[in-house]
Amino acid sequence: MNGAKAAPNTSGELRQRVISALVLIVIVVAATWFGGRAFRIVWIAAAIVALHEWLTVSSSARVPAMRIAVWAAFAAVAASVLFPSLTLWTGLSADRASLAILAVAAIGFGLAEAGIDKRLWATAGLIYALSPAIAISSLRDGAAGLLVVLFLYAAVWATDILAYVTGRALKGPELAPKISPGKTWSGALGGIVGAIAATAILAAFAPGLSLPAALITATGLSVISQAGDLGESAFKRHFGVKDSGKLIPGHGGILDRIDALVATAVALHLLSLATGGLPPGFGL
Repeated sequence: MNGAKAAPNTSGELRQRVISALVLIVIVVAATWFGGRAFRIVWIAAAIVALHEWLTVSSSARVPAMRIAVWAAFAAVAASVLFPSLTLWTGLSADRASLAILAVAAIGFGLAEAGIDKRLWATAGLIYALSPAIAISSLRDGAAGLLVVLFLYAAVWATDILAYVTGRALKGPELAPKISPGKTWSGALGGIVGAIAATAILAAFAPGLSLPAALITATGLSVISQAGDLGESAFKRHFGVKDSGKLIPGHGGILDRIDALVATAVALHLLSLATGGLPPGFGL
């Protein structure tokens, strides 16, 4: 989230937002630290809620047959994420096998009998909910997995916080007024500075992080995270809703919380594949 969103109306609402954010951070960081099945369960749980919210907002699975089809497709991919050994028969790495299953599931579901509009939105929701779970699970299981995922969190969360603070302090021209009024160019630049600063701090405690390359990667992730935020805002605006749900007190739905991580996790995973398993800056 980059720029000045409407400030909470009361100190009580602000307190609620802070408490909710801290609880989520503790859960996510703890699962990341332990890795393995616990980490995958957290992300699949997030994907379940994200898909539910997506289908609710887009009204794309009201017909029972559609609901059954999309959740059956989801279950097939989720099983491959939670139990990577199930994909050994494919001869592919766990993440590529999961992506292949996701592609087949999405295509198959897209051919189901329903209006083209509803099929497209439901298929997009399936991909949107599951692709970050596949990507971030692979990043955590890879070489230097804990450091890579913490780097991802640092870049995204620092972007979010500094964009909000800078946007509210400096204001100025709006970034995308038709999509998300209140987000500013000053906030966007502040978010990038935040990601760079967070990466520099992380590098001071992580000898395996090569600062110059990591800073370039963090800058790219900051831009992508803000684009992901705007994309989710455009989705909600298209359907005329303010929040994707009411699960998280003071924040809205899970889609409102993971919008930036969806785009950045997938981007960092693809970058890691392109550079031989580790993102630029991780010279372990």
